[in-house]
Amino acid sequence: MRSRVESIRPHLAPEYQNLTASEFHDLVTCRLLGVDDLSQAKRYELTDADWAAIDKRCEEKWHNWEWVRGAEPAYEYARDTRIEGVGTVEVHLSIRKGRIDTINIYGDFFGSQPICEVENVLQGVPEQRDELLKALNTIDLKPYFNSDIKEELVDLILS
Repeated sequence: MRSRVESIRPHLAPEYQNLTASEFHDLVTCRLLGVDDLSQAKRYELTDADWAAIDKRCEEKWHNWEWVRGAEPAYEYARDTRIEGVGTVEVHLSIRKGRIDTINIYGDFFGSQPICEVENVLQGVPEQRDELLKALNTIDLKPYFNSDIKEELVDLILS
């Protein structure tokens, strides 16, 4: 949705109508700090210890998968690809909080085991390459696809 944007200048008192952007910035800063001139403002220089504490807090709170992907709204998608020697593989996924909530795998491949066993292994796994590969490494895919297509399957899920 578009928002309306207009100049602030017409809303200022007459004595502030001709300020430059820089002068306006300085005036607002002085008012916020309760000083008459910026030279009176007390400045705090962050120490190396301050920066280390900030970096640590950022790493703990915001630079992690749960913060970045765990709060995403739920969504669904479907993808398919042709894998040489296997056939067409199609995945239908429902993602909730960055994890596979449900996955259905379809295709014209001929496996000897029910594909729901692969789907069960992937359910609840974060939508991340290393996590998906780790989950798929717990089973042998040859009985399901007649080939070991872990990388190709992860590429399809993440495409």
